[in-house]
Amino acid sequence: DICSVNADCDNMICDGGICQTTDIELAAEKQDGNMTIVMAGLNTSIPSSLFDSIGGIRTESKNAIRIFGNVHKLFKLRAPAYVDKYTLLYVELQQVEAFQKVRICLYGNQDEVISNSTILADEKRCQHITGNGAIKIHLGDFFSFKIVQVRYFSILFENDNYFDGEAVLSGFSLRREGLEDYDNFSGTNCPALDVHSAVITNSAGRRKCVCIDGFVASNGGKVLERYDTC
Repeated sequence: DICSVNADCDNMICDGGICQTTDIELAAEKQDGNMTIVMAGLNTSIPSSLFDSIGGIRTESKNAIRIFGNVHKLFKLRAPAYVDKYTLLYVELQQVEAFQKVRICLYGNQDEVISNSTILADEKRCQHITGNGAIKIHLGDFFSFKIVQVRYFSILFENDNYFDGEAVLSGFSLRREGLEDYDNFSGTNCPALDVHSAVITNSAGRRKCVCIDGFVASNGGKVLERYDTC
């Protein structure tokens, strides 16, 4: 379709006078261990002052985007993606012409995107990336090791010269690692499960891992369950 502004395009962007799709696929592991495909598209409902770009992006395939020049873009997932303490974000980065700053952020909701909600001191929503190749980002401490549903992610590529830099991001996926640690260490080698935990034996003779004095579990109590951290 012919266009002059993004508003002329339904869930697409206006690029060179033509509506272009920017949807990409993100492979996401569900809590039951099965994989699902979640589509993500550019979100234009957030004030442009927060996500302003001199450069541009182009969808190379269903799971790859090419970035030209300074870009700061927000994507919204068509369906929420599950994240817990074991979840990692995998992505492949190829910097054809290097950027000085590369950053990826994930958000649970729109209020977090526009900084309209409180983020705890031990949480973060972004991570800077250097180099090339396979990137693996641990997401547990992004959300204080809670189980959350992610709805947005953003990318930032930046140089002092706005028009310099070219890169390809591909292979977006959310997968879990270390699920077996709980079964291997719970009630036996608690510090291997969490450095701030110790083993106790309850009145029924069952051994459990609990957070040591000065720490609480992310579930609000003391006992470490499968998805908790002290």
